[in-house]
Amino acid sequence: MQAHLARLCSLCMAQDYQRDIYDFYLLRWAYDDLQREPSQFYWPGADRSNIRDIVLEKCRTWLLDYDTPPRANDAG
Repeated sequence: MQAHLARLCSLCMAQDYQRDIYDFYLLRWAYDDLQREPSQFYWPGADRSNIRDIVLEKCRTWLLDYDTPPRANDAG
């Protein structure tokens, strides 16, 4: 999970902190802090007991928000 968040974080920075992936930037640093410290200040309410669930839920939500059904003329 950490490697995927790091990639999304890098993409966010490369895209001038693109709004629709900015949450993954914040979650990357929250996750990173919680690997070393008992608390973090990037994502309200996230702690070691729930950070993984928060990341997974954000991923699900993002996929649902940005998943578009294939068009009828798309091959695939």
